[in-house]
Amino acid sequence: MENTDFKLEYLTDSHTKGLCDLYKRVFQKEVTEEYFSIKYGLFDAERIQCATVALINDDIIGFYGAYLTEFCDYNRKDTLKLVHTCDYILLEEFRGKGVLDHLYLHSLKEMKQQNADFAYGFHSVQTYKFSQKYSWVDTLFFKRFHLQLFPKKVAQGLRKIGMEKTLRKRLEKALESYIIKCDLDTLNKTPKKYTQKYDSAFFKMKEFCPHYLVEIEGCTLWLKYDLYIAVGFVHFPESGRANYLIETLKKIVGKVGIHELIFHVQDQSPEFSLLDNWQEAQPSFKISYLRLSDSDVAFENVKLNFMDMDIF
Repeated sequence: MENTDFKLEYLTDSHTKGLCDLYKRVFQKEVTEEYFSIKYGLFDAERIQCATVALINDDIIGFYGAYLTEFCDYNRKDTLKLVHTCDYILLEEFRGKGVLDHLYLHSLKEMKQQNADFAYGFHSVQTYKFSQKYSWVDTLFFKRFHLQLFPKKVAQGLRKIGMEKTLRKRLEKALESYIIKCDLDTLNKTPKKYTQKYDSAFFKMKEFCPHYLVEIEGCTLWLKYDLYIAVGFVHFPESGRANYLIETLKKIVGKVGIHELIFHVQDQSPEFSLLDNWQEAQPSFKISYLRLSDSDVAFENVKLNFMDMDIF
């Protein structure tokens, strides 16, 4: 790794403005300071931060995003401490100089200090290559299923003429009678598996974008709309309801003007088995992990939902 004159700091709320500037320079998109504050739980002064920023003269030139999460067994008695790794952001002029390696190793030090059991990530092509460099291990990947709702070109045209807010309002009106309140943590239980603890702290860190908890044909779904509708969680009460759900979804949101709805589910999960009977799956996110403790639990005993991902 090359020597570059920068300093490393663990994420604090004093970094959020600089992160907004970094995000805009790298992705040509604007986000608010609240985006980082909510996503990384900076509103909680007691929360330990594993994310790292790289600075030169107090200007942020790189960021490695990661945060601690808690997973529980089926009986909600035994727990695992996992670190979800997500943002890899670096100014172009510093790429290939080992800066990202320094960011990662700085975060890794804190993960181990906090006695985390595993680090894991939903990977892009670039982050997957980076994880391989540090000997991360592949586990069950995600698969996706597409429900076509509306002609794609027409939907794109509606967005281009500034109909985005209107489409969201149409969606919310279409879903209005299906909105429910329920304890997702109760539904998010699979025998012999560890699953994310869906408590108030988890949902607080998801408030940077709107979500919709609905019950349709007896099935519970947690949805997000951002150009298309993504399903972050789906619970089928019985095997026969999947086909009913698909047909009803078409009727409910088929005329809203949104192009498609996409299910992202982990391979070999119960949800995958039911959806695979409806449509052939396509590749989605690669998942890999790094063991950090001597826990006797295998990562294959961890079940993930798409809503566990940082951007959902």
